[in-house]
Amino acid sequence: MTRFHNGFLLVLLVLASCHAGDAQRHMDLPVRPGFLAGDTAAAWTLMTSLSMRERVAQLMMVPLYSRPDDTDSFEQVQSDLFTFRIGGVIAMQGDKATTRQNLQVLDSLALALSGVGMLTSMDAEWGAGMRLTDGLAFPKAMALGATADERWVRAAGRAAGEELRALGVGIDFAPVADVNSNPENPVIGNRSFGSDPSLVGNLASAWAEGLREAGVLAVGKHFPGHGDADLDSHHALPLIASDSATLANVELPPFSTLIHKGVDGIMTAHLQVPALDSVSGLPTSLSPSVVHGLLREEMGFEGLVFTDALTMAGAAEPVPPGTREVAALLAGNDVLLFPSDPGLVLDSVESALSRGVLDTATVNAACLRVLLAKQWTHLPPPVVEEAIDLSALQHGIREAMLVRLGKGDFLEPGLRTGLLIVGNRGEAVEARLRLTFPDLMVSRLGKQAWSESQQAAVLRSLEPCDQVVLAFLDESNRPARRFGLPKGASALVSELARQCPRLFTTLFTSPYALGLLPEVVGTSWMVAHHEDAATQTAAMAAFAKLSSRSPISLKPEVFRDRGSRRAFKG
Repeated sequence: MTRFHNGFLLVLLVLASCHAGDAQRHMDLPVRPGFLAGDTAAAWTLMTSLSMRERVAQLMMVPLYSRPDDTDSFEQVQSDLFTFRIGGVIAMQGDKATTRQNLQVLDSLALALSGVGMLTSMDAEWGAGMRLTDGLAFPKAMALGATADERWVRAAGRAAGEELRALGVGIDFAPVADVNSNPENPVIGNRSFGSDPSLVGNLASAWAEGLREAGVLAVGKHFPGHGDADLDSHHALPLIASDSATLANVELPPFSTLIHKGVDGIMTAHLQVPALDSVSGLPTSLSPSVVHGLLREEMGFEGLVFTDALTMAGAAEPVPPGTREVAALLAGNDVLLFPSDPGLVLDSVESALSRGVLDTATVNAACLRVLLAKQWTHLPPPVVEEAIDLSALQHGIREAMLVRLGKGDFLEPGLRTGLLIVGNRGEAVEARLRLTFPDLMVSRLGKQAWSESQQAAVLRSLEPCDQVVLAFLDESNRPARRFGLPKGASALVSELARQCPRLFTTLFTSPYALGLLPEVVGTSWMVAHHEDAATQTAAMAAFAKLSSRSPISLKPEVFRDRGSRRAFKG
């Protein structure tokens, strides 16, 4: 048998879904990602037409910024294509028209230069609006988690995917499969579907299924779980001190669910997890024990494995450029996201291959997976049998994601009603309330801390009211910013509840903000999660038809050292 056929068979074996174990384990095998069922022979033929340096270049994805009237990033990516034959891009900030145009030009250029188009992606966790000024945006994952309904999430994923596909984007770096088990997490928070591993796994899978229906590959992140971090891996290497049992019961199950339902890709996180790898200071993204051992061998994942951005401090500080990309490939990653420097990376990987540190079979297997993914993303978009009514979808999600806690009363028509807005927005809250209460008495406080005299004046203005809506309108995902609550928020709630027993406090921000407010017996609470006008309108319109669930645990112990006295149950 020729060396060509030996190599071909070796790569097929790497990609094959053959796992050791007993009969029961075979019954529980994951669903194989659909893109791997493409034309492997054609992908192999294409790969063998590329030099080894070009094959390595296929494994890199560089950033593309598409802001109007700013061509610097586009020209840099063009240069990288001409010089290095890079394989992919991640579309970053810009607008839809410029992004679409840039991706089309780059894809055509790549095809002309190497005979293969680009692998295109976007970090679009709640739709292209996460990156593009005019892109579609849904409420963030924790708000979707409050619906507890896979149908809403699947429909949102499909709608987001249809826009991405129309832009020329083939991969969405979503869903987030992290379980937000730590309220102090500075980077995940409302990007997670919640604190229940089962809920997170099911809703993450629903988003992935919606993307796939639209012809977009889904990538679950951030493996093995970023939810219990108290540092942001963009700025440091977080330590996850959880033991093996906690990891197995909390962090890993959502990824297992995704894998068993055929997710296309997994993104590895820059974390230090001693329970999974005892090498001090080694990010999990660069750990063979985590990527190859746990993800590939133990969990049976066969799809594409992406690093998180390799320029993030969590990877960049412990491992120098060039070396970190070689380490990423050795660990079992296929795609190097945000490589430190394409030329340096190519030189470093070639050197590692020549020294026998890295073997060609590893590069070939990764390259073949990339080429199969490109085949899939360059197919014609799926035929849509029934179009999604975006307006109805957005409205339905907002109705379903509202969470009511506390006394449970409703606003009563005919009573003198006041509205106190804390923040710089709230026009939609006021407009919707005026439909029912034309004589609504409105007062405002800024989102910054206010003086005692300012608070006293506001309270006096609301004294004639029989019922008051208190709306906190500063959405924030950051514990350091108190989830958007001003420092005087707690005292304000207490004083207003004492003055007006019929108090309706509404949080247009993270449910974790509840931990910063006092428990007031007899008060009605609403968590709306999001501050846009559509959510404001839905919240005020739906006081009579709210549920009492939450995507996170609202028990007192969740808030740790915050001194909360909450008695709410999720």
